Amino acid sequence: MFTAWKYSSAVLVTADGWLLHKAKAIEDAIGVPIKSPADLVNLLRDRIERRDQRVREIATRRGLPVPEWVGKD
Repeated sequence: MFTAWKYSSAVLVTADGWLLHKAKAIEDAIGVPIKSPADLVNLLRDRIERRDQRVREIATRRGLPVPEWVGKD
């Protein structure tokens, strides 16, 4: 957990039931979010989708084609 805290944007990913059960209390105490692998995958998919949507909107506003990499993650 110290390493996750040290790199402040880090998330501790674990399948340890005890840590997952205490995740909220640990995050409140030391600021390190704790996620299960499945929760992290869902979080990342959501962030990627939001990024892609922003890129589509910007391309549309500027009259540019949507970059080829959008939607391919």
